[in-house]
Amino acid sequence: MSMLGVWGGKLISLAGRIYLVKSVLLSYPTFHSTNSLVPKQVLLEIDKLCRGYIWNKCDGNAGLHYVNWDILCKPKRYGGMGISSCSNKAGPLRSKLAWRYIQEKESLLHKVLFPKYGSNMAEDSGRRNVSVSWKILCNGFK
Repeated sequence: MSMLGVWGGKLISLAGRIYLVKSVLLSYPTFHSTNSLVPKQVLLEIDKLCRGYIWNKCDGNAGLHYVNWDILCKPKRYGGMGISSCSNKAGPLRSKLAWRYIQEKESLLHKVLFPKYGSNMAEDSGRRNVSVSWKILCNGFK
């Protein structure tokens, strides 16, 4: 949020806003989702901030959304702008974390969760009293 206030919106064109969103704003959640467990609601909120930054007017009023967010997230060859949405990346990044949990037995994540839950994520996905981290790993395992 603080970066959006610094960049402002008066002097940046639509193409510049899209470029800033692609190169800077969406790279932070991707990095953090690769290395830790980020809830999907946080990723959806970041997508919402990015949409608002692209389409809102410089005075803070809501602007006209010329194109659907899903179309903007398509690759350029399919008519989109090539923006990679955080919420669309959540599944593959969670799968990567689940793979890392299974393969790297010396990782901190494995050392913390293994004594309580074990390594069989397929059977434990239906349990009720589990942590959010374990639910995210089971989701990535599926």
